[in-house]
Amino acid sequence: MLADLKEASVVKDLSRSYGEHTKEAVRLEHVIEEINSSLEKQKYIWNEAKSCLSNYDGQGFIKKAIELEKETDRIPALIKSYGNIADELYAQLQLTKSKKTEEMDQLSDPVQITLNSDTDWFDSYVRQDGERRKEVEALAAEAINIKNIIERSKDRALEVEQIIDNWESSSDDDDDDEPDLSELWGSVRDIWCEIHISMLSYTNGVKDPQKEKILEKVESLVRNGLMSLVLPEGTQISKGQLDFNSFPSTIYSEEQGEIDGLIDRILFEEYCGRFLTSFLSEEDKPVKYELEYLVGGMNSDEKNFSQAVTDVLAIREGLNLVHILMDQEKRREAEALAGVITGVTGTAPLTGLVAFFVMSIWAMGEAIMDVRRLLQGEKVAFIKSKDNWRLSLQGLLDSGSSGSFEGEGSDNNGVNYSGYLKLLLFLSHSTRQYYRLMDVIQMNLRTTDTEFRMTHCVYGAEIQGKGRGKHYFFGVLEPAYPIEVRTESILG
Repeated sequence: MLADLKEASVVKDLSRSYGEHTKEAVRLEHVIEEINSSLEKQKYIWNEAKSCLSNYDGQGFIKKAIELEKETDRIPALIKSYGNIADELYAQLQLTKSKKTEEMDQLSDPVQITLNSDTDWFDSYVRQDGERRKEVEALAAEAINIKNIIERSKDRALEVEQIIDNWESSSDDDDDDEPDLSELWGSVRDIWCEIHISMLSYTNGVKDPQKEKILEKVESLVRNGLMSLVLPEGTQISKGQLDFNSFPSTIYSEEQGEIDGLIDRILFEEYCGRFLTSFLSEEDKPVKYELEYLVGGMNSDEKNFSQAVTDVLAIREGLNLVHILMDQEKRREAEALAGVITGVTGTAPLTGLVAFFVMSIWAMGEAIMDVRRLLQGEKVAFIKSKDNWRLSLQGLLDSGSSGSFEGEGSDNNGVNYSGYLKLLLFLSHSTRQYYRLMDVIQMNLRTTDTEFRMTHCVYGAEIQGKGRGKHYFFGVLEPAYPIEVRTESILG
């Protein structure tokens, strides 16, 4: 179980990092969409302006030329935004890759192989984006050239209008003598046709942004409103406050180190599980969440409960993601949804990124349901299988859209809420837990004796034992002799 927990923790942390990279990549795709949209709009305005010239509409042309100029001015800012996001994505991705390299030895071989395969898409995406970036940055020089041609076209259009106005004022009596409008406006059109508006060979890869936003919403709900997602209806969180004044843990230091072995740790956790209260305990006390305090170590029931729930969610999220990574059917479902979001049939770098993001959010959605069930007093399997997996991908999208996750049903051989808290204690510093347990003992005893302090206690122990030993030499009357041992210790 310890190996599974460590593996789940690494996978969860890496998935969240790569999830942030996916969102950055999606932002990059949205900028590409804006650039493409701007280029298409420029092309449309250019054609409208050209039509004005064909109809000898000078004022209409100038109006459209100014409109094109304004749209062209958007390009440098979009290119800068694109570059900033691309640079940040590359830099952060390198940090995550270094982190992954350091932690890969904590993963089993099958998970390592699968995780490497999934995250290799990020490198492919960055390489592809390097080629696309050349096209994007080339638009900056093109924009400058277009603006110069627009200015020349506007100047020539004003000259043509001036020629026509002067011509008309000087030839009022001669109706047959008229300017050659085709030739005059044709000179403007010749300049206007020097404008070349490039279209990117790369299109944006987010064809269904609504589904992508729903997945991001699930992550946001967990970050900003986890309690509302997992608390059973009608449940109130205890408002108990802990007074740290004179708590034994105030003298604890990390330098004290670990002092016990595996068996002692297990016995300690069993003791805590039997005698300390938690969220599911029915006992009414001023401070109710004692087990959660051992996990969180903060000064209120609410804070300790929130920390414990967040930690249990992290365990379940990591274990759930390991299951998805190893389940080929679920992987195909995630890849299919990623294809819908990106509009790509088959495998492509962006689709690979989004597929990994889908799997990560799916694991998170299942974890929300898991924690909700635990807080309802039910059990959740430590290692998931196809039989006890609850949340479908469509269910994930529906729940993300509504902001509500429903989870019911207990797994026969699962672990209950108290069991998951004991797992959290097992993963933490043992000596620190001993001090926090002393905090709880002192807090409880002080309800009947306000003067009680653990640091004022005196304890004593006396051990006495009797036995018999064999003689080392032969020839004595008695084959064995009695032994009596007594020892004591008193500490104030």
